[in-house]
Amino acid sequence: LELKCFSKEEGALFLMQRAGVKGNDLNQEAINLVQELGALPLALEQAAAYISALPIHIGFKTYLEKYRAVKLSLLKQQPVTALSIEAQYRLSVHTTWLMNFEFVRNKSPAAETMLNIAAFVPEEDNPIDIIYPILSELGQEEEESAHCEFDVASTLKVLCCYCLISVNEETNEFRVHKLVQEVVRDSLNDSTRTETVVAAIRVLHFAFLKNTKPCSMLGKNNLGSLSETKEENKNILVALLLNFRKLKTHIEEEINSSKGTFVDVLYKDDTFNQLSSFVPRLIQGNVFFNRLNAEFTDFQLKVAKMRPEIQDDPNILLRMMVDASVNKRNCPDAASYEEAKNLSQETVKKLYDLEKFGVIIQDDIKYKVLEHRASYYATEGQWKKNYDALLKLESLKLSDSNIVDLQICIGRAENLVSACNFQ
Repeated sequence: LELKCFSKEEGALFLMQRAGVKGNDLNQEAINLVQELGALPLALEQAAAYISALPIHIGFKTYLEKYRAVKLSLLKQQPVTALSIEAQYRLSVHTTWLMNFEFVRNKSPAAETMLNIAAFVPEEDNPIDIIYPILSELGQEEEESAHCEFDVASTLKVLCCYCLISVNEETNEFRVHKLVQEVVRDSLNDSTRTETVVAAIRVLHFAFLKNTKPCSMLGKNNLGSLSETKEENKNILVALLLNFRKLKTHIEEEINSSKGTFVDVLYKDDTFNQLSSFVPRLIQGNVFFNRLNAEFTDFQLKVAKMRPEIQDDPNILLRMMVDASVNKRNCPDAASYEEAKNLSQETVKKLYDLEKFGVIIQDDIKYKVLEHRASYYATEGQWKKNYDALLKLESLKLSDSNIVDLQICIGRAENLVSACNFQ
């Protein structure tokens, strides 16, 4: 069955007719359910079959609440009403797609791997470039370009034949319906799910390196900024950034469900560490990605707090806390500002607690923590507090760059204190 979707109005009318709801006026609750199910006809038929088969009538709103609570298991409970012989045979959305998955698994290991990885990326606008590393995930050697493109085309053909993805040849992108993604993720056992998330990390890492210019100062495995990238690669990189954002959500889910043990899996090699470090560097200084950068650095900090080696080096942890606070403050909304301010206060408390226990903190790190906290006084117009806090930092033994930075900050604060006194 092809993954073609109704409009939300068509889907709502379809739902109402199949569930036996009378009237020509569109039911808003039906529209909400259509949007939740992605307007996919087979899924809507499944929902309507469930609603109409119950001895006691329930509304679309009740079904939607139950669906959100139990997700895919609800769609498995009731066979679809016969729209055709094929629809009779394929008893549910879940069974339908699992049958297709089985065909794909037997026909093409590369297609199976790609489909599993595609369940952990955004639903649409995925550049086909992320498919190329899948051959290496299967243990194959890197192929010549023409041969590799042929293999990618073959892989896509298998998945398109079974209507598990759709490809836009004009934009060179592919799309996976969100219900297909949910079914794939739901079908993976714990070990396969872990392997797939790790494979997705390696695939994105390869795709980023393939489409950007390495920074010569940081080494061949570290990206430069987005502004240094060729124009034709920028759109691909933006799509890859959104891929990483989606993957980050799934990594967080894996960490939570494993009670933190998944962090050890992430750091079995250096791929995740490189990816999570140079992606924020790629977009640093680009105001269009301030919120994304804040999300990434906040994610880095959460993961770092679970790593014993980071706990053993509090200087790294303090620096990461400052970076996360700075990037949160760069977001334009008041809530992010408050989160950033609270994190800066938490960082100062962490610094003082560590020193109470005799931990030696580098003066340059101490400066970053305390100068950042003082900067909130300046942002809020409390220039005297800002000035006094900065003067206390002159006793620290700082690097040349931080000495210059501190003197500039003190000079600015002194001028503004004088101006305020004059007024």
